Amino acid sequence: GTKEKTSSDFDNFDFAIITALYKDELKFVEPYINYAGEIESDEKKLIRYGSLKADNKINILYASLLNTGMIDAAIVTTDIITRFKPRILFMPGVCGGRDNKSLEMLDIIIPNKIFTFQKGKLTDNGFEGEWEGIDLNDKLIQKIQTSEEEIKNGINFKGSVHYEPMACST
Repeated sequence: GTKEKTSSDFDNFDFAIITALYKDELKFVEPYINYAGEIESDEKKLIRYGSLKADNKINILYASLLNTGMIDAAIVTTDIITRFKPRILFMPGVCGGRDNKSLEMLDIIIPNKIFTFQKGKLTDNGFEGEWEGIDLNDKLIQKIQTSEEEIKNGINFKGSVHYEPMACST
């Protein structure tokens, strides 16, 4: 049988997963993880750890923010990267507003351009949105593309990877 892991087996983490909220996103990730313990919980975040059910050798750190917002997300993400140094960080989401006809559950979308949509101003005519297009690092995207099969094999991922523009809120 498979040996049960102890806390000393979690000195490093292959992957980290951060979601904006528990009920909308993280609760759909948890069924794929063998929960092992909680690292930290405070007014900003809940950080837990475990291993991937598909491969018990893969350690995963996972966190959900307790509040939405770019500032909290940036702080928690930076904290996780600097303290735990995961090889890969995922931020799954619900892809609200995206036409999902070409997507299957658990597909991965890697944005090659991001459009922000929450910026604007309130006028006498109501809220006037100001869309902003942000180009991403082409070199980083190419590195991900060249390592895509290795990454997919490392997490036993059978889905599709899409490289396309995404809309994103703060």
